Amino acid sequence: MYTSLYFYRVPKNNIEAFLLVQKKSAEIYRENGAIDDWTFGPDNLNAKYGCVSFRKDITVNEDEELFFSLSLFKSKEDHDKIMSLVDSDPRIEKLYNEICQIIDFSKIIRGEFNRLV
Repeated sequence: MYTSLYFYRVPKNNIEAFLLVQKKSAEIYRENGAIDDWTFGPDNLNAKYGCVSFRKDITVNEDEELFFSLSLFKSKEDHDKIMSLVDSDPRIEKLYNEICQIIDFSKIIRGEFNRLV
């Protein structure tokens, strides 16, 4: 299993527009072969069980909310093939342009991970 993980700081007045772009993007990912693509919103970001709060290490302004998304793939090779298709889809370019108006891309945290356990 292989995943792309993104953390987004979304202005509260743009949450609805952000979620709409995420929904449309997820459909394109799945159409091109991703196992799934999910976006999660915050429920409890407080420190608990001796852990540090997300808010301690990820600065979120009072007018922002923290979201994250997971894109799931069978393997790194599958990810690379699917992302090549997704990146060449003209609908993704349109959605990218929309989301650039909604959030500050320099505040996005992203990474790719292999499942180990």
